[in-house]
Amino acid sequence: MVLPSANINSTVDLDKRSTVAPLCVALNCRSFMSKQYTGIGRYASRLVHALAQIDDYNQYKLYAPKGIFNRKKTVPKIEARNFSLKIDRFKRGLRNTVGKIDLYHALSPEIFDAKDCKVVMTVHDLIYKAFPQGHTQETLRLTDDQFQFFLSKVSKFICCSHNTAEDLEKYFNVPKSNTCVIYPG
Repeated sequence: MVLPSANINSTVDLDKRSTVAPLCVALNCRSFMSKQYTGIGRYASRLVHALAQIDDYNQYKLYAPKGIFNRKKTVPKIEARNFSLKIDRFKRGLRNTVGKIDLYHALSPEIFDAKDCKVVMTVHDLIYKAFPQGHTQETLRLTDDQFQFFLSKVSKFICCSHNTAEDLEKYFNVPKSNTCVIYPG
């Protein structure tokens, strides 16, 4: 089996991992903390559970932004010893809640405060760019502002389809070398 290494453009063979330090990876589990989550929430939840089944080498910190009195959100339960849950009850932010990390995987486009680490972001689609008539002007502006924020911060974009990778290049001039396509499921 092959796992990602600290250089996100390469991999580590499991037989050789004793010579490579484990990564500390943070994932935002906001999208699957609701009782009924949608497509991105299902993707994120399945990814976390799959990682827990196949990777016992790297360390994972699940960032869970949940207010102290919020009873609508539930924190995920992952039964793997290399996974730890970091609950942010006081809006301290990612860095202040999870501490030092090597890699941050934003499971959907979001504003984040990850510094001093590599960032990977999953982009599911850019439907708001392709069909702007289905969105309010405020939504279009806010979403564009979000993308402008993280374009320079993300080391690699994971796209759910070749169409999404092409849209990233078309709308935001993201070179193909900064994208990879991994189909969900």
